[in-house]
Amino acid sequence: MQKNLRVDDVASFVCTNRTYISRILKEQYNCSFWTFINRKRIDYAKEQVSQNPALTAETLTEMCGFSHSSAFSRAFRQCEGITFREWQRRLFV
Repeated sequence: MQKNLRVDDVASFVCTNRTYISRILKEQYNCSFWTFINRKRIDYAKEQVSQNPALTAETLTEMCGFSHSSAFSRAFRQCEGITFREWQRRLFV
């Protein structure tokens, strides 16, 4: 959920290089580093909203490490195929 997370940061943390991280993500999850991170952030956002329905997209943007609410909205739609508000309405109907 860290803002400005880079593949180099992750590689450094696990004592390897960026190429290895990217290759593993491609082989195991069939996605890029950014797609993987956004999926994890969106999963976290969904979990948080399930526990606290009053959370707004703006609050989740900050909690999940997105730099702007538009980035959160775009990532949510790419991962879920619907907007955050549509998902939220379906969840609590």
